[in-house]
Amino acid sequence: MTTVELLTTPLPPNPVPYEKWRSDRPDYLRTYDMVFAAERHADEQAKANSSDRKARDNLTSARVTGYLLIELFNRRAILSEGPCLSIMKHLELKSGDRNDLVFRIGEWLRSYFIRLCAPNLFPMPFDI
Repeated sequence: MTTVELLTTPLPPNPVPYEKWRSDRPDYLRTYDMVFAAERHADEQAKANSSDRKARDNLTSARVTGYLLIELFNRRAILSEGPCLSIMKHLELKSGDRNDLVFRIGEWLRSYFIRLCAPNLFPMPFDI
């Protein structure tokens, strides 16, 4: 069995377009800053112990959450505010360790999208 390494790009410190976020939705920017801090934390943990799979998974999960926030915000004219607002509210309503919350939400989002794509990866033996 071969292992495929997922390469991920670090989150930008200021999402594009930063000024639009700051002027239109500072609450989204606060949420993004929280995700960015979790990503930095996970990156430090992964670098400190490169063999720690959980640390690498946390890093990927934080980046999934951050990039999804950016994409949903930038596409809100098409998708509406709902998807971005939903992620933001999930990140703000929970108590406890903020980093862990970001990681868990990113992990859930990854699993959700994999399940969405699974029918294409594993075709049904019959037509629906």
